[in-house]
Amino acid sequence: MNFDNGSSEFETTPHVMLGAVPPPNLTLLTIPEQIAAQLAREIVDGLFQVDEKLSEEKLASRFGVSRGPIRDAIALLERNAFVRSKPRLSARVNAITHDDAQQLFEVRARLFGLQASYAARRATPPDVDLMREAVAALERHHKENPSDVGGFFTSSTRVWIIVDRVARARRISSVTANVAGSAIWQLAFRDRLHTAVNTLPGRTFLAHWKKMIDAIAEGDELGADQAAQNVVGTTWQMIEKAFAEGNTKARA
Repeated sequence: MNFDNGSSEFETTPHVMLGAVPPPNLTLLTIPEQIAAQLAREIVDGLFQVDEKLSEEKLASRFGVSRGPIRDAIALLERNAFVRSKPRLSARVNAITHDDAQQLFEVRARLFGLQASYAARRATPPDVDLMREAVAALERHHKENPSDVGGFFTSSTRVWIIVDRVARARRISSVTANVAGSAIWQLAFRDRLHTAVNTLPGRTFLAHWKKMIDAIAEGDELGADQAAQNVVGTTWQMIEKAFAEGNTKARA
């Protein structure tokens, strides 16, 4: 990834929260996404052992849902390398590796760049206004709730959803849906990302969002592509730092 280190109406379907599992700022996520984010966090924190089986029945009971949302959550975890599964067998927890995460974020960066370039080609003035409003809301959230890492990244997911809709690129959206795991990774590492969001990477993240929207507004496809890749790249820098900190603690 060539990461630069410099600085349509949106509709949301309300989702039922799952009690004490994810914090109440995750309502932009579907129930399977909320469950996947919580399980990913527990995998990262070592609450599940490598190769441990995930029982759909036990998880459904724990989260108070049917097996359908649990299967969808496990599918999300598998797409993001947290678990692996085979037909008719329970999913098993994977060892989380730096290489797995980096590959996912590199693919995600290319796809988001494509979406942004299509948005630059197709955005209307009302589309641009909507994207600017979403980025402004993300910045306000960051200033008013600097310690709310989960809310910060779920608010950034809202911006991504709007860009995806403005792009009006169904095939790219379909492919992206299978690898759009950056939010899951961010939420899985949210405790370790607290410092990163409040320092240079977090501010750079916001700067790249603004630069991307400016490029889209100007119809600059290449500029929008690069800025979008930088949004994902900055996210990866924060995740990579969290990996390093986790490994340091494990060796201590």
